[in-house]
Amino acid sequence: MQWYKHKKYQEIKDKVASQILFSDNYEMVYKKVFYMTNDEELSKDITQDTFIRAFENIHKLRNPDELIALSGGLF
Repeated sequence: MQWYKHKKYQEIKDKVASQILFSDNYEMVYKKVFYMTNDEELSKDITQDTFIRAFENIHKLRNPDELIALSGGLF
């Protein structure tokens, strides 16, 4: 088996991808949600749910722009 197909490598890669996805996109997602809701707590909840869904499907994510698709079309 090639090292990059090893399950442990994929898990580490997904964890790093999740961290990058969150740090690079949290503010943008939160601002868009807040703009639509004008409610701080609701915006935090929706943003959190968006990232949870993205993390659950991180293995499907090939491009950070796909975060919108993983959010269920929220935007």
